[in-house]
Amino acid sequence: MSQTNVKTGPIKHVCATDLSAAKDRLVKLTTTGMALPQYDDLPHYLVLEGAAAGETGSFLPLSPLQNIRVPLVGTCVAGQTLILSESSGAVKVIDAEADFTEVGIAEESGVDGQLVLVRPISPRYIVT
Repeated sequence: MSQTNVKTGPIKHVCATDLSAAKDRLVKLTTTGMALPQYDDLPHYLVLEGAAAGETGSFLPLSPLQNIRVPLVGTCVAGQTLILSESSGAVKVIDAEADFTEVGIAEESGVDGQLVLVRPISPRYIVT
């Protein structure tokens, strides 16, 4: 069997930037560690416990098998596609932006600042 030493569930990893206040935010893995994504990046993790740059934090790999809660910018209704909101690791509904990264589907209606229930999808960058 070649699938030895693999993990499921939360992982520990070094933070490339200060993520000490980034709990529940989406992040990406870079060559130097975890960091908040830009609007055109592909996030694959959720911060469970952030840490200072160079320190180890706890992260949950995104999977459509498990919903997550992420801070919402603006409002949404259940079933809407959610995209990255600038570089904060939060989500929002698709708006008039030219390009965006889809990250999930809202599983409940939400208001600004709420930790909205999201079903992750494989993130994809859309150029319009």
